[in-house]
Amino acid sequence: MKELFNNIGKYLPLKIDFCQIEEYFISFGSKEWSFYSDSSWRIVKDGRILFSDENFNSKKIIEIFKSNEVLSISPLTSDNLDPVLKLSNSYELQLFSKTTNEPWKVSLSDIVFVP
Repeated sequence: MKELFNNIGKYLPLKIDFCQIEEYFISFGSKEWSFYSDSSWRIVKDGRILFSDENFNSKKIIEIFKSNEVLSISPLTSDNLDPVLKLSNSYELQLFSKTTNEPWKVSLSDIVFVP
């Protein structure tokens, strides 16, 4: 699994131009790339949970993502495929997969990464 995160890391940073969000669905990216997940999620800053799939404000979350960059992607814990995406504005998106069947994916112009 570490190899997956390392391969995605080669393309970072990635600029965010759009963000769409609903209860268990989050998608963001640009014309060149996209991130998609239908897993549970939370947004954290300075160790504090600010939003989650159970408590969110779409407008504020879109503001957090738009015009920022994904600086890093790493596993939430050492033994799973749930990612943490760190943004250039110090926010983190943390995902919690409900299934192992394509819980998230990163699509770039020439390659798609799916755990």
